Amino acid sequence: MFIRDLSSEIYETVNTTNFILGTAGYLYLIYPYGNSNFTDAMDVVVF
Repeated sequence: MFIRDLSSEIYETVNTTNFILGTAGYLYLIYPYGNSNFTDAMDVVVF
């Protein structure tokens, strides 16, 4: 696990297209690296 700078423009929620709304009401924002259709590297931000 790495701590990221969430104030970076990389993590602007208006540009987020990959997300999951969990059953407990948590919102998971997914930021894949490289090819978003096939990657094993990503950041997940939980609200």
